This record gives sequence, C-alpha cells and structure tokens, in this order.
Amino acid sequence: MSKINFKKITFFIVALIVVLIGAIVIMPSLEELYYIKWNDRHVPQTPQDEVMNVTTIYLIDPDTILQSLNNGNGDVFTPATPDTETPWSSAFPSNSFLWKQEDYLYIANAVHEHEWKESLAKWQLYSMKFTINRCHSIEEGIDFADLTYYQRQGNRYVVHGMWINPLLKEVTTGGNQYPYRKEWTPIDINKLAVKTPDQVLKLAEASGGRSAREKLGENGCKIFINLISNSSKFFGLSWEVIYWGNDSNIIFQDSIYAYSGK
Repeated sequence: MSKINFKKITFFIVALIVVLIGAIVIMPSLEELYYIKWNDRHVPQTPQDEVMNVTTIYLIDPDTILQSLNNGNGDVFTPATPDTETPWSSAFPSNSFLWKQEDYLYIANAVHEHEWKESLAKWQLYSMKFTINRCHSIEEGIDFADLTYYQRQGNRYVVHGMWINPLLKEVTTGGNQYPYRKEWTPIDINKLAVKTPDQVLKLAEASGGRSAREKLGENGCKIFINLISNSSKFFGLSWEVIYWGNDSNIIFQDSIYAYSGK
C-alpha cells in the first residue's frame, strides 16, 4: 500500500477552506451584481417596452383639420379638459374620413410643432402603427394611427409619440426617455419598397387576408398594420399585419418585408 501523503491532504483542505471563505466574503458583491443586472433588464430600453407618458390630449375637427392645415391655419388643436366629453367611436362610422398614411404623418408633424415648438424634420421615425376598424372597403382609409419619433440627445434617446384618432376627434401626444445602449435604426420611408399600408394590404389580401375577412361578413374584425424599426426580422425590416376577429382571435397574420415586399 502506498503511504498517505498527509502534506498534500492538509494543503488541499487549507486551500478548500480559503476558497470557501473567499466565496462567503465576495457573495454580497455577486448578489448585488445580480440584483443590478436583473433590474437593468426591467428598465425600459425602447418605446416598445413601456407605454409612453401622455403629455396632452387635443380635440380636433376631423372634417376640417386637413383643409385648415393646408390653408396655413395651425390653430386646430384644442386642449381637452377634465370636463370634456369624448364622443363614442360608434357615433362616427369607420372609414368616415378616408385618411391615408400621408394625412396622419401631416397631422403628426403639425401637432408636434404645436406641442414641442419644432417640426419633425430633425427627428427619426421609430414606428408606425395603423388600425382599420372594419372588414369591408378596407382600401378606403385608415381609422387610427400611432406614430413614434426619436432623437438622440447625449446618452439618451428622447421619444415623442402621437396617437391620432379621428373617430374620437382626438390627437394625444406623449413622450419618454430611454438609455442609449446601441444605435437605433430609423425608418426611412423613401428607401422602402413597401412604403404605405395600402401597399401592405394589397399584398396581405392576396396572401389570404381577403378570404379570412370575407368569412366574417361586413363587420366583425380589425386590421392592424405595424412597422417598427427595432423589431426587424433576420432579413430586414418588416410590416406586421394582423386581422383580428370579433371574438378577439387572430384570423389572419402575415409579415411583409419592407425592402423587398416579400
């Protein structure tokens, strides 16, 4: 039998004790590091992580606002008060105003100038979200738009959002700030092959959207068309299209790459 090497065993035991003591000493630091890292994960990183804070709710006249802005009259936004009664959307049939993407972008720029005293010329487009509240005549117009813009200021991103709802006669503004972690990629509409919800709908309808909504009849669905800069698919920026049925189930869904249309 080989002799037991007590020196090696003693050295091993002493080393193990030193390691255990060291682990106990540094454990609070590891726990603190984990706590910071865990909480950092819950700090909103983009506008998609948290609903932006509402700044102002404005009342508008959807029948006249576009013409007034075209005539140079920017006094078309009236701040709502706690006593303001908001009309139900049912008072205005969906597609009453037949607004297109360019109309919503036009109003967004106007209300941004009114709220923040500057145009959107130096701001980057982060996302566009559109809603059509019907299953019929979907090509006639859009019922709601949620538009988000951003600007890097030092080590943060300042984000401004506009929610434009002609059926409720409202335009709501809001904003938030997010830490600069990496460079956001802005949406440049002019560089897209598929630039507008009209084009998106045409492609989605041909891919199965038409047959899905026709099964529901005249009413009973909503169509969401979203383009978000930092939720791109592997091969590039994509429009996300979702047809919701009246029972809150998805009846059709499609992704259309903005740079290729496929």
